[in-house]
Amino acid sequence: MGSARRETVLARTRKIIREQLPRLEAWIHSHDDIFTYIPPIAGAIAFVRYNLPISSSALFDKLRIEQSVLITPGDHFGVKKYIRVGYGYDIDRTLKGLARVDITLKQLAERAAGHARRVRCYSVEVQRKISRSQRERFSFSSLERAFQHK
Repeated sequence: MGSARRETVLARTRKIIREQLPRLEAWIHSHDDIFTYIPPIAGAIAFVRYNLPISSSALFDKLRIEQSVLITPGDHFGVKKYIRVGYGYDIDRTLKGLARVDITLKQLAERAAGHARRVRCYSVEVQRKISRSQRERFSFSSLERAFQHK
């Protein structure tokens, strides 16, 4: 590739990245409770970390089957809890696909929140029972032991 052609291709790529990354970032930041993200230095691919109770391969399968959306799971790169999202193509089409991802993210976040509530409630209930039984045990068992050893 000649230097003039190379420069034309690079200028086009830089323009795409400059114009489309902010739109992708707006979507990423609409999920700040789930995502953490470091902007790409070069290229039109974002690597996004997520905080949901699902592996990236399982998330990939769920999105592919339920939403007909393809993302690349971080598991393919040996990195857990990451997804790779390309944004160098038609950004409007990409954002339409990401709107379908929103549906799955919301379901997973609600499921995780419900699980966390159940665990918290169970934990408080167990703590109450343990506290009550420990109080009873300590109040009587220490006296019983004192009298048994005499």
